Amino acid sequence: MNMDSPTMAQAPEPLLISSERFVLGVTEQLDPLVSLQLTGVIKQLVNIAYLMGNEDGKRRAE
Repeated sequence: MNMDSPTMAQAPEPLLISSERFVLGVTEQLDPLVSLQLTGVIKQLVNIAYLMGNEDGKRRAE
């Protein structure tokens, strides 16, 4: 799945920002590199979950 495709929906920026802030707050005590890596993984998961919900909503609307 190519996340950079212009035709594919992206999670709204406020959702990505809020998840990033949350994860950074939770992982604050960890090594900074580990914290950033976990934040990146969580942002990818948030985007995938948003895309799955978006596609499911489109199919149900048909």
